[in-house]
Amino acid sequence: MTPSHEDQLNKDYTDKRCGSSPMLFPYEYEIVDDWRSVNSSCSSSALEHHGSGTEDRDKISIHSTGPKFTFLLRAAKKGHDEAVRFLLGSDIEIDVKDACQRTSLSIASERGFKAIVELLIDTRKVDVDARDCWKRTPLLWAAETGNFEIVKILLQTQKAEVNARDCYGYTPLWLAAGNNHRTVVEILLGADGIDVDPKDDICGQTPLSWAAGNGCQDVVDLFLNVKGIDVNSRDFMGRSPLLLAALGGHKVIVELLLNTGKVDVNLNDVGGLTPFSWATWYGYGDISALLAESLR
Repeated sequence: MTPSHEDQLNKDYTDKRCGSSPMLFPYEYEIVDDWRSVNSSCSSSALEHHGSGTEDRDKISIHSTGPKFTFLLRAAKKGHDEAVRFLLGSDIEIDVKDACQRTSLSIASERGFKAIVELLIDTRKVDVDARDCWKRTPLLWAAETGNFEIVKILLQTQKAEVNARDCYGYTPLWLAAGNNHRTVVEILLGADGIDVDPKDDICGQTPLSWAAGNGCQDVVDLFLNVKGIDVNSRDFMGRSPLLLAALGGHKVIVELLLNTGKVDVNLNDVGGLTPFSWATWYGYGDISALLAESLR
């Protein structure tokens, strides 16, 4: 740490120029690695002059006027739970948003910072379903990135909408399925009120269709054991999960779908092409053979 930083730490809690606490200097100067040394210095020098305990701590000025992030958002973004814990002990706006309308909970949920998510939720003041500029909630972000522990935590609050839709019509289940996050899909399927066949607003595909087209074998296998799931759902182009799997050359998924005995092999898209037509067109001989056998 440079002498100039040490001088800052020996000042009063509130810096007269920018209204910040010594605890937060690492975030002003982008010296995140100095966090522990700053924390220690603050305790041994500044508190020595000004007392200690909750009463003194609450006097610390933590307001940021920076154009990009407040201190809480920056600490959450970098995964510094010690800083977040300190900030939450002061008079601070928990649901402050960045330029994309994202809260600290949203950012921590996407990045997998479980400790920070727990700290924020434990305040009982955080908006668990806060929407950003994409209309995404923390649960949507956690589901897309596969952070299953955070998905569990958010659902346990009973304040997270399990079928929340973003600006594209994607739900947590839809995003988890398309990224082959089997554990997250399992958790969501066990949630009360889950819609297993929501269609997005872009292509009109269900989570099963999206997973089949993306080659997400583990998730498709899981979906096929869900009672009442529509194995013949069709998107805006008339494409079924089987057609999408054939189109993508995903042989194992084609086999899984055919083995249910419930798929309609002859369902064609808006252009009149069937799964067999697409498999043949792209030269997927093994898939064409499977489909031809099922047509007999």
